[in-house]
Amino acid sequence: MENLKMPSAFDVENVNIAPVFDMKSVKDMEGNNFSKKTHFNERLTFYKKQIKKNNHRLDIDFVDTPQEIRRQQMLDYQKQNRYKCLNESRGLLDVIFNLNVEKKMEVEEVPKSKCKPHKEYKNLLMLSEWMLEVPQDFTENWIMVPCPLGKRVMIIASRGITKMYTRRGFQLSVCRTALPGGSKQTYDNDYVLLDGIWLENKKICYVLDVLVWSKQDMINCECQFRFFWLNSQLKEIEQLKEQIAGVNDYKILTLPNIACDNNFYDCLESISTTIALDGLLFYHRRGHYIRGVTPLVNWLKTYMLPEILGMNVPEPYDEKPSTYINFEHHVQKITSLNKAKKEKLQKNKKQLQCEQIEEDMN
Repeated sequence: MENLKMPSAFDVENVNIAPVFDMKSVKDMEGNNFSKKTHFNERLTFYKKQIKKNNHRLDIDFVDTPQEIRRQQMLDYQKQNRYKCLNESRGLLDVIFNLNVEKKMEVEEVPKSKCKPHKEYKNLLMLSEWMLEVPQDFTENWIMVPCPLGKRVMIIASRGITKMYTRRGFQLSVCRTALPGGSKQTYDNDYVLLDGIWLENKKICYVLDVLVWSKQDMINCECQFRFFWLNSQLKEIEQLKEQIAGVNDYKILTLPNIACDNNFYDCLESISTTIALDGLLFYHRRGHYIRGVTPLVNWLKTYMLPEILGMNVPEPYDEKPSTYINFEHHVQKITSLNKAKKEKLQKNKKQLQCEQIEEDMN
């Protein structure tokens, strides 16, 4: 290995690819065996610290098979069960319909502590997985979106008002925006449902994705088309770029969509002075919008790019926390904390149930 010259990121023809996974017992949705000879990750040979299954023995509940296999299974499911997916998405439109018949509220900030979660808006957002394995088709079929540091929200514009909810269903804000259906000026029986990041102090909402636009369901559209549609529609509404009292209380802005065959350095450098980033989201071009965690959306912190993708990042995005050792250690730490938190919540829930039973018996 000492005399082996590392190939460039796009010099694939002369690379002697080695198998990555031992998956003789793993089968795809059609019953075909995955073998070492037929399924490997060719991009993994480009990095000094390759991301292999055996590198990360992580105790993650939703990871039952290697990440790359689950990506392909998800794409196959979308393709083979398109009609079923369409029926499932109707439930989301029913939520919007119920919103239309609700009593109209006054526009005001709603403190989270005084609100109860709305079950109909709970767990509707699409969530990412850590990029445990670099996708085989990373340069061909993936899109990078920088994610600002803020609150993840679902933005619902309807009946002349705009509401924002957390992924747990808590209502954060009721305001007016220039989105279709989001204010009196734009109210025309339209409604919009967006996935975004809310920067409350800066009065800005950055939009990540679109679920519904002007009554048009976009959930079962491919990611590449959703991004194109979202950016083209938002650019047509000039008022969204400005904060206008009573018309557009928050700026509604788009984020860069960078194909992964490009170097991310220039993009990150251009936004380094304007946006504080939480990390980077990676979307598969053909992925649909899926409620909950999906392997078709991956997540990395900016300072992990040199280690995982072999890409340099500009300051200050290359700064690592003092407690950071490496990617494997970081993910294991986060996973352990989340597992402990989940177990504590379950324990408290069982304790409350027992106390309630005792009260009923007395």
